[in-house]
Amino acid sequence: MTIKRALGVASGLALTAGFALSALPAQAAPIDAAACEAAVSWKLSSPARYINTADHEAVIGVSDAKRTLTIKAPAVCNVEAGDRWQVFSAGGYVSAEGTFTAGEAAAGEDSDVIYVEKPGSNSVAGDEKNVRVRINDAESATGTGWEVDTDDVGDLVLLRRTEFKSGSSADRVNFSPEPYVDTVKASGKLVRANWSTGKYVGYEGRNAHIQTRTDVVGSAYGDVGEISTGAGGAFVFTFKVSDPGAPAPGEPFIGRGLYNGNATSGGTVSTGDRVEPADPS
Repeated sequence: MTIKRALGVASGLALTAGFALSALPAQAAPIDAAACEAAVSWKLSSPARYINTADHEAVIGVSDAKRTLTIKAPAVCNVEAGDRWQVFSAGGYVSAEGTFTAGEAAAGEDSDVIYVEKPGSNSVAGDEKNVRVRINDAESATGTGWEVDTDDVGDLVLLRRTEFKSGSSADRVNFSPEPYVDTVKASGKLVRANWSTGKYVGYEGRNAHIQTRTDVVGSAYGDVGEISTGAGGAFVFTFKVSDPGAPAPGEPFIGRGLYNGNATSGGTVSTGDRVEPADPS
């Protein structure tokens, strides 16, 4: 009986301890460094007019470029509120840091507005600049630094900005005459940022696409032709609205220019220029 009673007391203590332990708040799981280094990523946003721009490319004009940088830390990382992050590139062109909120940690990403530094020389256009991503566990027992520290996340590529110009108006190709009868002329020039001088210069020998669409919202643009830019990046392209692939005769249409970009320079589209037809009467 003595032994049996003693076992009963011990069992009761074990149950009591079990209830006490279950009432304690759950401890945050530490960052899984190996899994997170394989899964973490980053990207930059780009304005829609910079066409064909990839997540790790920065199209930069004649001043530092304002962009949104997003760091993605999927659930496998075990990121919690208060954990810190850094994203920075060789050469200092990108340097950003932040702290995950509870909502950002649950979503597995944080976004911040940053500035990408304008290079001082055109020679770095198209270069790949190494990027590092770091994440620090705010509840780390050691508190000695970055549990995640990897540069296997994709390099930063710097591209010179291109844009269309019509007179002093940026991002524009002029379609004339207005109102039109049949023959329409698209004119303007393509320029490119010169990082060394801080000015835009004519971009010669580039294929500019002349495109049109109907004025119905959401309609798609289609090519009516291409032209190579000449001296100072200037071009004049003439087409007939009655030609196959052109807008419907007698209807208003929207025209624009498009340049697809290359290994050192970003692509661009002009804003749409709405052209009215002549009154048939």
